[in-house]
Amino acid sequence: LKALMDRGTKMIILDARSLKNFQVAHIRGAQLPLTKDYYEKEEMFRLGIMSHAPDRDQALIEGAKRFPKTTKVITYCNDDCQASSVLLIQLKRMGFSDVRALDEGFQTWMGKKYPVIKPRPAKTA
Repeated sequence: LKALMDRGTKMIILDARSLKNFQVAHIRGAQLPLTKDYYEKEEMFRLGIMSHAPDRDQALIEGAKRFPKTTKVITYCNDDCQASSVLLIQLKRMGFSDVRALDEGFQTWMGKKYPVIKPRPAKTA
């Protein structure tokens, strides 16, 4: 992935981890695969505001509509996590033709000092 980034390869990087993990830090250029609406409803379900969990599969179908199915897609998650492989299989079933999962996870990526985004906390008055 780092070599592809250095060459400026056109690709989509999808973070298969949770919204909370993504907000703490993520690989530069990564996006979340599901719709914004899904993550909002997931949080409401977690807080007990909604009684039913949102439909993750439908959110992936809707979220994936943003991307051309012929574009290279790289998925990743944490070290010792299978979410990126599950996402890879789902995307292939949806017709994406060039999908790969990062062999090592996010912690290994950070350990190698590869580019990550760590949003700055909001300033307080």
